[in-house]
Amino acid sequence: MNSDFSNDMTARAEQLRDLEWALSQELFLAARKLLRIAVMQPGNKNVPLHVVQMFKLASRLGRLSTDTASADSSTSHTPLETDGLPPSVIEALNRMYGSGQKEPKGEDSATQ
Repeated sequence: MNSDFSNDMTARAEQLRDLEWALSQELFLAARKLLRIAVMQPGNKNVPLHVVQMFKLASRLGRLSTDTASADSSTSHTPLETDGLPPSVIEALNRMYGSGQKEPKGEDSATQ
């Protein structure tokens, strides 16, 4: 009975890692599309903060899903910068990975 529970939890953990990996890849694709749009705008020389944050989040999710974040001490304990992310995204990150995320700065961060 205990081994069935253990096997079930192992299978669930593997499914979660697969989902996190898939989400990280979707975030990379979405960030790339937004980056292309941003650089195509006339006179735009800067990458929008939310696009940079998407790349950071995608990288972090990918590392967490492959257990490489713990091997890389430079990223495993560095909180993700969340300035510019909607509060709902920050709340979801806090629920999934703990409260190491910074709180949003003001109401305007939800509209970016």
